[in-house]
Amino acid sequence: MEELQALFFVSPALPVTSYGLCVALAAAAGLALYALLAKKRGIPEKPAMIFSLLCLPFGLLGARIVYCLDRLDLFLAMGLESVLRLTDGGYALWGAVGGVVLAAVTAAKTGRISVGVMLDGIAAPGMLALALCRFAEYFSGEGYGLYAENELFQFFPFAVNKFGDWRWAVFMLEGAAALAICGIALGCRQKRPGDRARLTLILFCASQIILESLRQDSFLRWEVHFIRLSELPAVALLAVLPIAALIRRRKEGAKPETAAAVIYALAFLAFVGIFIWMEFAVQKSATLPVWACYTIEAICCAVMGAVSWRGTFRN
Repeated sequence: MEELQALFFVSPALPVTSYGLCVALAAAAGLALYALLAKKRGIPEKPAMIFSLLCLPFGLLGARIVYCLDRLDLFLAMGLESVLRLTDGGYALWGAVGGVVLAAVTAAKTGRISVGVMLDGIAAPGMLALALCRFAEYFSGEGYGLYAENELFQFFPFAVNKFGDWRWAVFMLEGAAALAICGIALGCRQKRPGDRARLTLILFCASQIILESLRQDSFLRWEVHFIRLSELPAVALLAVLPIAALIRRRKEGAKPETAAAVIYALAFLAFVGIFIWMEFAVQKSATLPVWACYTIEAICCAVMGAVSWRGTFRN
């Protein structure tokens, strides 16, 4: 990760960078939207306040823990005390998501309200905060993609100048996608508590898989170079949501859906396999043009999202 220049110092050990300041403002914007929506979403004052107090430390801690676990050998070599040097950077998106969800569950249980209601309340604010954090990557030097070879696009916001070359500004695409999902989360209707959160999660996961694939920065990877850490939980959640919905419908006395479930599962696995094949083709071979590989990957992600949505919201 690049060394970020400090704007000012709160203390000698606590620098404030442009990126850090933007992330703080993004969190504030998300919390402000949450405060406006909480009452409308049926969240009482007590659990709303508890979540507001817990979401930032839980999110920060979760993001740091996941990052350090992925690079455990490095932190063991540096000394475990380096884990606590939070200003050195190094955070994982899914750790932050897990931490914020844990804060929501804790607030819901403490305030004795439905977890689904609480998660519905944080869906749009979470996407707003994420969108602004993505846009803030302009200051971090991360979030870039492949070379933008066409001179027509060699300017911001389409591309950023990196190492003397113009590279696609993937972080802008990620921010735009998160803003779009935020709008959908604000406007969608729901039949039961948790539906808004489920739809938001499906859209986020499906878009995150392909957008993560486009990144060529210091992304976290799992063992094999072309398997990226952020793609794994996204695929897993797209698979788990329909399974959880199927179990719930069975408990409610719905008719067995064995044939449909098998068809959905096979279709999902098939497109996961095609996506992995295209990832391998991009990183390890030249049998297809890169643009064709990414186009096929985008189609795979759309189908995986559609299958997950159909299985989750099947009547």
